[in-house]
Amino acid sequence: MVKEYFQPLTLAEALTILNSFAGSAHVLASGTDLLVNLRNGKLKPEVIVDISKIEELKIISQEDEKLSLGSLVTFRELAVYPMIQKLIPVLAWAAKAVGSPQIRNRGTVGGNIANASPAADLVPALVALDGVAVLAKQGGLRKIPLTELIVAPYKTKLEPGEIITQVEVTVPSHETGMAFRKVGRRNALAISRLNGACLLNLKGEEITAVSLVIGAVTPSPRRFKEVEEYLIGKNISEKLLEEAGAMAKEKVQAITGRRASSQYKLPVVERLTVRLLQAAWKGDKAYEGN
Repeated sequence: MVKEYFQPLTLAEALTILNSFAGSAHVLASGTDLLVNLRNGKLKPEVIVDISKIEELKIISQEDEKLSLGSLVTFRELAVYPMIQKLIPVLAWAAKAVGSPQIRNRGTVGGNIANASPAADLVPALVALDGVAVLAKQGGLRKIPLTELIVAPYKTKLEPGEIITQVEVTVPSHETGMAFRKVGRRNALAISRLNGACLLNLKGEEITAVSLVIGAVTPSPRRFKEVEEYLIGKNISEKLLEEAGAMAKEKVQAITGRRASSQYKLPVVERLTVRLLQAAWKGDKAYEGN
């Protein structure tokens, strides 16, 4: 049962409150996950710190090649923000793929990361961009790559009293091809069965750089480095992308083993990988939203 509720207006105030409860308080951002867990009894916090009114966590900014997303930026804001659409459209596509309009209006960047759901739609795009989370607690800041912050389904390395304040990504060059795809049980309002993001750079026909992430198939988000290394230095072709898809399928099977869902998921991993690479190569519009 919740006994105390705080709604600080500044980050400093929020960190002071969290510190005073020695890590026993739960942070509330949009509530799209926390409130559900409160109702079903999975969480029973005595103290809630609602950070939703902290304006300094709602800022999108760019400095040189670094772009910072405040942890309270909503999916809707991310989807329509002109700077994002122009410089990093893969983030806008991923944000449009999230849930329903109601969820996109309330759900936040930081909440999507902190919840650590394997099906999180924004996380693969952020990981493909080598996203780094900025974490604050009373006494200082630290930075940690998202691939290290999220360690297992619904588990992170967030320390007691710590808040995600922003996520930093490097703005890709304007020649970079990007793609996002989501596979669900239906076209709208679906939780991802699989999703993925891809960045691709070419010099002529030669692949010079690639970043590939397939979500909801591994215990924690990761780039498929073996597939990336296989592609770099080769001339792009449909045959090469088919080979990359087969490699991705084998990698997932090696990580997860054979499961009841493998008969469905492994072939989809293969085709999703191919389609992500094709879309990044050919500039196909990657996600229409719902």
